[in-house]
Amino acid sequence: MANLATLLEGIASCGSDFSISALDAGASDRVPGLAKGLRRHVSLTLLDPLGDASMTNPDTSYRVVHCPQVALAAQSGTARLHVTRKPQCSSLREPNCAVTDRHLDPERFDVVERIDVPTLSLDDLAEQVGEPFDFVKMDIQGLSGEVLAASRTVIGHATAVAAEIEFVELYKGQMLAGAVMSLMHDLGFDLAALRHKYWRRTPLCWEGQRRGAPIFADALWIRLPEARPQRPVDGRTGAFLAMFFGLEDLAQSFAAADKTHGSALSDVLQRAARGPNHSGAGSAADLRIL
Repeated sequence: MANLATLLEGIASCGSDFSISALDAGASDRVPGLAKGLRRHVSLTLLDPLGDASMTNPDTSYRVVHCPQVALAAQSGTARLHVTRKPQCSSLREPNCAVTDRHLDPERFDVVERIDVPTLSLDDLAEQVGEPFDFVKMDIQGLSGEVLAASRTVIGHATAVAAEIEFVELYKGQMLAGAVMSLMHDLGFDLAALRHKYWRRTPLCWEGQRRGAPIFADALWIRLPEARPQRPVDGRTGAFLAMFFGLEDLAQSFAAADKTHGSALSDVLQRAARGPNHSGAGSAADLRIL
């Protein structure tokens, strides 16, 4: 990560007043790897309905806005949170036991409590924070599609979105992966990375049956400059995020479209590619930060 950090600092130094606003919805009690990678250039908003004062920021080199005990939703207001035995499985949508009971460890989805929590839409959250988000990361258990579909301001501004998407209905009435993929395509985003998660239906009973079926995935979308031809391009944001995830070809696309910082950005990327320690995407973060 040290070489990657140097590269990101080089991108950020192309021009002045560079910063990135990032949202981590479903942050729970951790500061995500993305924030540590972005270092002093990030303004990070942490949001989690089960969060509390333990959502701390031990690294003072970046700015953090905490929104504990607030859930991200399609609309602002109040909603019923289904708190599950494993807190990370809690959702504003009810777990679908007809599906979860088919797989190992279904008890993690057992609802142990139902509480009313305040909710904020993406756009209302951005207004409250005081800035739109360049990067949106969501781990909100079956709600990603409807939250993205309801946004206008944030989704119109964002360069990258990372979200968990489900191939089966883990939560009743949720939008499934195919619909979310179509939505993001219509919004002008390219799918940049996908990491599948597999579940087995029964305990391992013979050698070779290890993986199970794909149930959900962590997805990363990036909106390239050509998707917004009428908007001036600050390629630093796109190149910064693309390189963080090891997407060098996409970083070059942002540099080429930036009429102000493009030449300096291209120089930084070319020096990195020629460097003796260059190791491509292997030095970058991946979707495990989600």
